[in-house]
Amino acid sequence: MTRHPGLQQPLRLALALLVLLALGGCALSPRFANLEARISADAPFELPRNAELNLTLREGSASGGVIAEGNYTRLSRGPIPVVLRYDANAVTAGRDYLLRAEIRADGRLLYASPEPVAVLTDDTAAGSVKVPVEPVDASLP
Repeated sequence: MTRHPGLQQPLRLALALLVLLALGGCALSPRFANLEARISADAPFELPRNAELNLTLREGSASGGVIAEGNYTRLSRGPIPVVLRYDANAVTAGRDYLLRAEIRADGRLLYASPEPVAVLTDDTAAGSVKVPVEPVDASLP
């Protein structure tokens, strides 16, 4: 076999680029984590069979986007335990993250978080987060 010294340099460069691309692809893949929460109200609440819970995790700044969203059906009586899966790569230390819950049935909002709950802080890192909801005026759409 004859060696071509002029081809070795481009082959090494191509191989190095392939390795970098492969490593870059690994860095971009999601790193999933779970956020455990309990949705509860001050008083026990009964939900219709077709009730749906929407849980939204977003970055807390004014321009912050949605990090994760979960929709849950077949809800039990409160409190409702849920696990929201999110991409941990989308979370940056030192930023604020908020969790909000809404429960709807037949297109009507039944319960909602009065205020978003701060999550993914040192205080909430371990254990389940309590997300309070309050009944919404039944006359609202």
